[in-house]
Amino acid sequence: MQAVLTSQKMAGDRTRKHQGHYLVGTVYCGLCGKRLMYTKCTGRHGRKFDYLVCSGRHKEKSCGLPYMPVEKVEKFVTAHYETRISVDAERVAALEPSFIEQFRRVFGLRQKEVERIERRVDEIRGQQKQLVDSHLANPKAVPLHLLEEKQDELDQELKAAESQLGRAKGDVEKGEEAIAQVRRLLSGSSAAYRGATPVFRRQLNQAVFAKVFLGQEGVTATQPTAEFAMVLKEDLASRLRKLAGQRNLAFGRGSTERDLVELGGFEPPTSWVRSRRSAS
Repeated sequence: MQAVLTSQKMAGDRTRKHQGHYLVGTVYCGLCGKRLMYTKCTGRHGRKFDYLVCSGRHKEKSCGLPYMPVEKVEKFVTAHYETRISVDAERVAALEPSFIEQFRRVFGLRQKEVERIERRVDEIRGQQKQLVDSHLANPKAVPLHLLEEKQDELDQELKAAESQLGRAKGDVEKGEEAIAQVRRLLSGSSAAYRGATPVFRRQLNQAVFAKVFLGQEGVTATQPTAEFAMVLKEDLASRLRKLAGQRNLAFGRGSTERDLVELGGFEPPTSWVRSRRSAS
């Protein structure tokens, strides 16, 4: 989730420049399923009008969906948020504390992994120093060629550990950012959408929808993102209660733990998954 919103925020200005409208990339034709394009048309008196048009009609002349005024499409999507994209307020209020608690629990394991790697980095550096001290104290006991060979091995191990440490610290930071994003998503996207800026609307659309299909009378269907579909699962509350009662966490395919990790915006490194499985 966090990765989606971050990437969309970075791409916001480029989207307006090259695609023309924040809905491009989200809205699709409800008749043929192809992407809607942004275009400007000039009226008889030279006035320009903004439209979204099916690429099947515009490029191939193969679709019957008419050109749709941008303002009309915006109203369709806003109405869909306000009437259909709703997580019941009481359900959200009951769900959010448990969701955030378990989210922090899952990412707390990554923090422990950071601490473990930091200890290993310190150990390697200590071994390097000990080798040098031993060589200086007794060059015959630790010949120079052996010192160089061992230092090269430790250098490689240190580089690998420092690289792993950097990734782990980045994941912890992502987890914290994702908690804020999840809280925002759970707190009622429909109410925020009408008053949002175009850039934030695009970010929210990309977080909630993989595709929004449109017809002449409004939104005909939607395809939620995997992340938003996970938040909307009817059994999420019971799954979180079950997770809260588990002493150890497991990260197999389809597990709540793995759903939470993926919701955070990244797939955990194999070593992280392996270390967590071994503890269960």
